[in-house]
Amino acid sequence: MTDPSATKNLEEFGYGLHEQLSNANPGKNLIYSPLSIQMCAAMVRMGAEEGTATARELDEGLRFSASNVDKIADGFEAVFSAFRQCKALKMANKLFIMKECKPNQRFASILEKKYHSKPMSIDFGSSSAAETINSWVEEETNKLIKNIVSPGALTNSTHLVLVNAIYFKGVWSIRFDEEDTREEEFFLEKGKPIKVSMMKVVHKFMYAELPKLGARAIKMLYTDCNLSMIIILPNESTGLKTLEQKLPTTSLKAITSDMSLIKVDVKIPKFRVEFEQELSSAFKKMGIKRIFSDEAELGQILEYQEAIKVSQILHKAFIDVNEVGTEAAAATAAVMVMRSLPATPVDRPKAFHANRPFYYTICDRNHGILFVGSVTAGVYGTVTNICGACWLPSLLFLTITLSPFVEPVQTTSDVTMPETKEVEFSRRLAIFSLNVYQKLSLLKPGENLVFSPFSIQTCAAMARLGAEGETAAELDRGLGLVSSDAAKIAQSFHQVLAAYEKSQILHIANKIFVMQGYPLREEFNQLLTKEFLSAAQSVNFAESAQAAGTINAWVEQSTNNLIKDLVPSSALDANSRLVLVNAIHFKGTWEHKFPQHATQQELFHLNEEHSTKVPMMNLKKKFRYADLPDLGAAALELGYADSDLSMLVVLPNSRTGLPALEEKLRGTLLSVITQSLQKTEVVVKLPKFRAEFQVELSEVFKQLGMSKMFGNNAEFNKMLQSPEQLKVSAIIHKAFIDVNEEGTEAAAATGAVVRMKRSIVSLAEPIEFHADHPFIYALVHRADLPLFWGSVVRPQEMASESGAAHNELNLMPFRYYETPLSYASTGMLMMRSRIPRIQPDSKHFYAEHPFKFYIINKDRTVLFAGKFLKL
Repeated sequence: MTDPSATKNLEEFGYGLHEQLSNANPGKNLIYSPLSIQMCAAMVRMGAEEGTATARELDEGLRFSASNVDKIADGFEAVFSAFRQCKALKMANKLFIMKECKPNQRFASILEKKYHSKPMSIDFGSSSAAETINSWVEEETNKLIKNIVSPGALTNSTHLVLVNAIYFKGVWSIRFDEEDTREEEFFLEKGKPIKVSMMKVVHKFMYAELPKLGARAIKMLYTDCNLSMIIILPNESTGLKTLEQKLPTTSLKAITSDMSLIKVDVKIPKFRVEFEQELSSAFKKMGIKRIFSDEAELGQILEYQEAIKVSQILHKAFIDVNEVGTEAAAATAAVMVMRSLPATPVDRPKAFHANRPFYYTICDRNHGILFVGSVTAGVYGTVTNICGACWLPSLLFLTITLSPFVEPVQTTSDVTMPETKEVEFSRRLAIFSLNVYQKLSLLKPGENLVFSPFSIQTCAAMARLGAEGETAAELDRGLGLVSSDAAKIAQSFHQVLAAYEKSQILHIANKIFVMQGYPLREEFNQLLTKEFLSAAQSVNFAESAQAAGTINAWVEQSTNNLIKDLVPSSALDANSRLVLVNAIHFKGTWEHKFPQHATQQELFHLNEEHSTKVPMMNLKKKFRYADLPDLGAAALELGYADSDLSMLVVLPNSRTGLPALEEKLRGTLLSVITQSLQKTEVVVKLPKFRAEFQVELSEVFKQLGMSKMFGNNAEFNKMLQSPEQLKVSAIIHKAFIDVNEEGTEAAAATGAVVRMKRSIVSLAEPIEFHADHPFIYALVHRADLPLFWGSVVRPQEMASESGAAHNELNLMPFRYYETPLSYASTGMLMMRSRIPRIQPDSKHFYAEHPFKFYIINKDRTVLFAGKFLKL
């Protein structure tokens, strides 16, 4: 469900249902699908007469936020559309109707278009009717759900049977090794411990301590889909019953928001649970009564408005959890009869060892909870090596010379951007990236590029906070900032910086170096400190060699020693007032590594006539891929393990097609490309490459409409307490990237120097994706936030000069490295250095007592829910 309110409502419906099923089945394992039950009942709701008590009861009891049939149906159509591409999950609906009856035309149309259910005529009075229905359910659930309808439930008075079936078979992203499974004790809530087959794995998982619930939670992902299992394990002193009572006071969104990626020692039992329940009693206790009575107002189901009611709602579910993954299925059937018939009753690592009853869900990353369950009564691989490395440092350097800057604003240190603002920030940064890319391509024709648009934009944005008048307006337009208000600009960057403040693979740091004896304005200083996480450091620019050494040492430390000598001493003198610096560094491991033995010397085509031998990496795997006929290109996304970051490679179809592609990309948003990607098997060839790049960006900024900041009439009057006139003398950007079999390392830095106005310093078969000719790439966040951008035209080109601070591309010799890396730096504004968080010792998650579980998606749509109590 893409609607967040629908996801929340389904979760609330699941909690209410769980309470009724737990009370009706004390001491028993549960597995059920709230989505299956809600969807089946929703089909009944499609035939309820609008505005009646029957319709209102169904809307309230099923927790529908809309009371309009079309809107309800659209919500479930969205669910079907979302899961159509998921090979691990299958959903189906079916309307069985008595042979003499004819469905209402609108009812039949909604079921067919929105619920993908075509009516099937059947004689419910025949002995084969139950077998026909049960055979359909078996086929849709891989033969796991059998005999959901007994022959005795169907008679000549039965008019309709509405059925929903859902089946899931997922493989753990991180498997349990069968050799590690041992017989261990599982502690029942009552009685002696029992022996179970306990699986074990130690790996990084999303994990949270939940003191308000007296529990802990872990999320375990499945491969090739957006589904995951969440296990909520009560503490020994809490117990499952207390946990179940507390769960409705929170939400899965709140639980997953508290999670962080951490090493966890996990123990959970292998278990297999089958559960069957007639739900009319549970529905009545949840306020849905009228559909079972002679007062049922279901006149929109049949063409001839016969008086009908629901006699039974039958639900059956199954789950099997083992070392390889999870297989789960559920089916729900609503039997409808004439009203005259009565309804049929029916510091050492934390421990997370699931050796006691627990609660779980299986969920999709985008559409919420699909399954919910708990394991209470009975229990019934190798670890996949997927990784790759990406190392990315970036630095921006901006010097401001005598001529001040920064606007006083009220800010808060705790800013959360709404999703729409986050999307807008990403969109604007993507446009700025393409603009800078095009200018640098023209400036450096035929050379490899690597730069960090985020580093450049962040550094320049820090300068913008001290600007006013036309200087500020030019920066707002040229940088594509989300607002012309300094506080809102700062908050938009804080949202990104705060998100990565504790990241172990992506490190972003800002710093401002200020001339001794020239204190910053308090408002400007607070804005940089709170929103850009940047601390000011006093230096004496008159001693240029020592000052440059201080700045460059900070840059080196912030980029893992990848960016060196960003600021030349010649760029600093007694007229320098501020140096603003942004540094970004990334080191990531591929989600799917390229095997080193598969790397071969192969041709890389520089154009139709010339080629060169390069080490070409090879891999056949399922990746997100798209053909882009409008661009004359193809796109491939290579994900990094344990990260929202990925590398997007855009490969022109023609060996000489890069210039045309670059021109077309000017009018194409990055999101248009990423939304076209679909997972498919791809044979990938990608060269190992390493490049270093340094450029002075003042001319690029001027071409993008930001020229006043470099002139004697620049308006940077909000930076220093003293009323000096300031301007930008240089914007120096330096970047580095290394891509190999393990992944990528990248870094960038940007620096801006502010000086007195009188002086200026200048600078079916698997698809084949063979990157054997020039291509464009970007390192992006999941929200389409481009952190690095570049192109490869000569993977093996040698650098004639290294570390020069002028407008020439510098390439490092092509070599093999155990870890890939990339970095960049831009100097313009400077913030305090941030040290990557050191993870504490690994947690233990031993599910050795009753627990609850869900199977859900990213938006927490519950597919399955249950609890585990005993063997």
